[in-house]
Amino acid sequence: MINVSSFTINTPERKVAEYLECLHKRAFSQMLNHCQVSYVAKYKGKPVFKFSNLQSYLKNDLYKYMELKKCEIVGRKEVEEVGNPDVMVDIILKLTYISTFGTKKRVTEKRLFRVIKEDNQGNPSTFGTWGVNPSSTLRGYDVKS
Repeated sequence: MINVSSFTINTPERKVAEYLECLHKRAFSQMLNHCQVSYVAKYKGKPVFKFSNLQSYLKNDLYKYMELKKCEIVGRKEVEEVGNPDVMVDIILKLTYISTFGTKKRVTEKRLFRVIKEDNQGNPSTFGTWGVNPSSTLRGYDVKS
């Protein structure tokens, strides 16, 4: 598994490592501490799609069929629409997991996790806190690009 302490505190890579550590441990309530500020605020105390709350959505939908076995940060990519890597960046990961959807199978693939630095009001800010956007974690990464 990924070694969280090998990354500098308050960096996008560290935040992704903390998020993945929670995923590996299936610690979904702790995972909320590593999500994007505005994403958590948007759903605080509210249902997320058909789920009662954000934690339930993460556990019973987004990562229901994923048993994370190995992960590695292999790079970072600037988000072109924003053009400011101090507030938003995509982290490139190589993930190995067991897909439990249907027949169990081992999957290794590259994915992009978008990490956004926001202030307490959920506005992008260089003085904010890094957080992973959970919906972005489903995006694959084309290794040819």
